[in-house]
Amino acid sequence: MFQLFIYIGCAFILISGVALGAWTTPEQQRRNFNSEQPSDRRTRNKVATWSFVLALICLAIAGMINWLE
Repeated sequence: MFQLFIYIGCAFILISGVALGAWTTPEQQRRNFNSEQPSDRRTRNKVATWSFVLALICLAIAGMINWLE
């Protein structure tokens, strides 16, 4: 169960990073920012925020499971 929550938490962190474009160069980030609509940007930020929150929750649960064992 511990490993399951670790994997889920890591997957949500990866989703958050992809949604934010965290692994792109600054030039690519500027191009992406200037080419997208503000409504798309808000949606992308919501996806990134909620996936990061879910990642923190899953990792906290994994930490509690590890602490209680």
